[in-house]
Amino acid sequence: STDVTSEDIVDRFPLLDGLDVVDLANQLKQVQPSVASTVRCNTYHCGRLVLCGDAAHATGGVSGQGANSALVDASVLADCLIQAA
Repeated sequence: STDVTSEDIVDRFPLLDGLDVVDLANQLKQVQPSVASTVRCNTYHCGRLVLCGDAAHATGGVSGQGANSALVDASVLADCLIQAA
């Protein structure tokens, strides 16, 4: 295994400069993995209201997928609206 120093990490991730990188690494090691689950709604729309992003998808709070899924949902919704027009 290769030893990595705090300086190596800050060199690669400059926004971490000035932070306690060792403490951040220790916090990251303590995060327990979670089990993904599926949440199924009986409908994702009602009239002119549509659920997108975090509201329509069960994502972990630290996965960063909420915004990503919202963008994909918006794109799919746009395609559906174009096809329906």
